[in-house]
Amino acid sequence: MLLRWVNWPWLSRSLLLGCGFDQKKAMELAKAYTKQEFGMLGYLDGITFVNFSSETTTGKVMFQVFNPGAGGTATIDWLTVDLQTGTVTAMVNIRK
Repeated sequence: MLLRWVNWPWLSRSLLLGCGFDQKKAMELAKAYTKQEFGMLGYLDGITFVNFSSETTTGKVMFQVFNPGAGGTATIDWLTVDLQTGTVTAMVNIRK
């Protein structure tokens, strides 16, 4: 299932309607992390997408964070959301 978050509230709600509670919670955590941590890494309010990628059997949900472009996408990072602990981990741009 493809989930996207952009700064259009009507679009975000409509894409999340078919998702379970856990995926919605994970999306909100990923969205908050993206806004807070990736401002200097290319995050653009209203442009940056947060796409659902996969979900593991251990309760972790993966998201791709990217900006769309004419020739493809510019991936900012991949996020893992641990629903058991509520933590979000960036795979590439790990905060130091």
